[in-house]
Amino acid sequence: MDSLNNGNPTEIIRDNLTKNTRLVVLSHLLWNTGQVLPLKEIAQACHNYSAKHTVRVMVDAAQSVGSLYLNLPELEIDYYAFTGHKWLCGPAGVGGLYVSQAAFEELNPTFIGWRGVEMDVRGKPIAWKQDGTKYEVATSAYPEYEGLRSAIALHQSWGTAEERYQKICEVSNYLWTQLQTTKQVSCLKNTPPEAGLVSFTVEGIKHIELVDALEKQGFLLRTIADPDCIRACVHYLTLIEECDRLIAVIKSIIKYA
Repeated sequence: MDSLNNGNPTEIIRDNLTKNTRLVVLSHLLWNTGQVLPLKEIAQACHNYSAKHTVRVMVDAAQSVGSLYLNLPELEIDYYAFTGHKWLCGPAGVGGLYVSQAAFEELNPTFIGWRGVEMDVRGKPIAWKQDGTKYEVATSAYPEYEGLRSAIALHQSWGTAEERYQKICEVSNYLWTQLQTTKQVSCLKNTPPEAGLVSFTVEGIKHIELVDALEKQGFLLRTIADPDCIRACVHYLTLIEECDRLIAVIKSIIKYA
């Protein structure tokens, strides 16, 4: 979906809905370009598409949880799934799933366990649990859960979600602006980033060679295959001085490429 700088993503999705569409699956924050999709508008377009059935919206939140400020009921999406090891800086292998009240009744577990059902006195399942335990099966990875809880608590000690998001935007905007002071560098977005992902292209050197050279000097960026670019990640703990050092090293590498 090419709507990074032009086009309306809501209209693009609406135009591609059909009478057979039951579920729209998308990302909130696109991992390759850093674009933040207008979820509320998209959800409303999907929900209002047909009078005969509801088109639900499922969101991949791997890049958005821990990065964006979120009010999920306000966004009106149905399902929102995230991992804890990216922007939340928690352990790998644990995450979470938000299910809206409207979608809760119709989303039944694929795998059923004793933790997700109500039982009668004889131990016979009689109904689903009416909270998040409906989707629990049996033994959970409790150490990983505690690791994620601790990571979230640590983030909260650094300010509110709104304050942390604002800091991410301030630093990513600074990096986006400074990258464009080099003639060979072009940022994918024509407008300041709305999150901590800053993607750009570089002329005169292969992207993988630049990323490898940066890694040798302590900067961990990555290449993206589609679109062909380099991506930097800026968290709220990233320093302006670190952005300045990165820009200086990029210019140095390009100069001698």
